[in-house]
Amino acid sequence: MYKAKLVRRVMFVPVLLLFAGFSQAETRTDVLDTPALRSSLAVNSGIFDITQAGKRAIAVGVHGHILHSDDQGQSWQQGEVPVSTDLTAVQFVDDNFGWAVGHDSVILASQDGGKHWTKQFDGRQLSALLKQYYSQLLQQDPNNADYQQLLDDAERNAQNGTLGPLLDLHFFNRQLGYVVGAFNLILMTQDGGATWVPLMDKMANPSNYHLNAIAAVGEELYIVGEQGLLRKLHSHTNQVESLTPPYSSSFFGITAQDAQICLYGLRGHLFCRRDENAQWQSLDTGSNASITSVAINGTLILVGNQTGKIFIREQGQPEAAQTELAIQAPITALQLTGSQLIVAGLKGLQTLPLPAAVSPSEKSSMQ
Repeated sequence: MYKAKLVRRVMFVPVLLLFAGFSQAETRTDVLDTPALRSSLAVNSGIFDITQAGKRAIAVGVHGHILHSDDQGQSWQQGEVPVSTDLTAVQFVDDNFGWAVGHDSVILASQDGGKHWTKQFDGRQLSALLKQYYSQLLQQDPNNADYQQLLDDAERNAQNGTLGPLLDLHFFNRQLGYVVGAFNLILMTQDGGATWVPLMDKMANPSNYHLNAIAAVGEELYIVGEQGLLRKLHSHTNQVESLTPPYSSSFFGITAQDAQICLYGLRGHLFCRRDENAQWQSLDTGSNASITSVAINGTLILVGNQTGKIFIREQGQPEAAQTELAIQAPITALQLTGSQLIVAGLKGLQTLPLPAAVSPSEKSSMQ
């Protein structure tokens, strides 16, 4: 597994685009049927997520742009993508197989390390899927108010032609995967994306808060969202637990490495715990700017925020011991590859050498 959420882009920038992403089918059909335009400027356009497929770095962003690099971010090539809608997240489970999600509820898949992509699903199929699924459940349990509400919501969205965005994903292997998005949207596949099953009824989210990010710890998934939403989903049973969050405002992202989890969001809030039995610890970066990306690499933690600052420090060390970098744009994702730090943001991709203050022992691979 190459992306166990060691790197995580934030939902802060996609949230800025969120309402633009709630589109009408008749006005947005073109981007779902129009391939992404090849452009030498794609590397300088908005990028929202980065992942690894083996030694290859893969990035996704606006207008359906998907880029890959085989030289630690020194140069980038553009993949062939069948849509031109904005893409928000990407993950690969090995060198070849990966998926990307984005606005208009689009789900893309690649089997050649990100060079070529096919569309598996989009928002034009979503309303029909939800209506069929919750109609069947309601027939089995006619008095279930949750099923009725979900069916009503699906029918209303179908009438409005609303195509909402998907915001994150996690695949355990080439078959089992989950995607999450706006208004409590969560879907599961057990056949690599050929078919999808809604799980919205399991989320205990009557206010339909957005599900902003998802990460795996072992065989369990942690999902974060608006208003302190924090859930744990057991992948074997798809049962969901509501967890007590360390604060009540919105989480933009979640990062996990082994048993360790970090949650982050508004006004510089960052909380980490070493395992599920530990207490959440608040980490202070010295900035009140909203955190937009967190990466964990062994004992090293890298934090990016909306002002373009990057904070790097050994876990357990105080704020005064951290190293600070900066770029000229809000950060959306961080990817450490070899001795290079790939930084994504609204102005595209940059590659920075790790500062001298970071010892060679800390420059280990993130795979």
